[in-house]
Amino acid sequence: MRITVQYLTQLKQAAGRQTESVELPENADIAQLLDVVADKHSARMRQLLFSSDGSVLPAILIFVNDQQVRLRGFNPLREGDDVTLLSPIAGG
Repeated sequence: MRITVQYLTQLKQAAGRQTESVELPENADIAQLLDVVADKHSARMRQLLFSSDGSVLPAILIFVNDQQVRLRGFNPLREGDDVTLLSPIAGG
């Protein structure tokens, strides 16, 4: 199935683009999508998405079709879903 991924903040820089289509197997979930995205891009992308133990960083904000979701309890992605990934922004 094809999913559209939009990257914001540092993730956009790590991906080298703002939007892309990603092909996933049927019934893939958010964690699988993040793993595919991390493999597709730089080591920096993996650092922005995952902790050293391989778990998704809790500060990553994930939106599916403009609705914020959590990794746990979210149904599998569906063909044509739009996923937006946002990493935390620090500043002063």
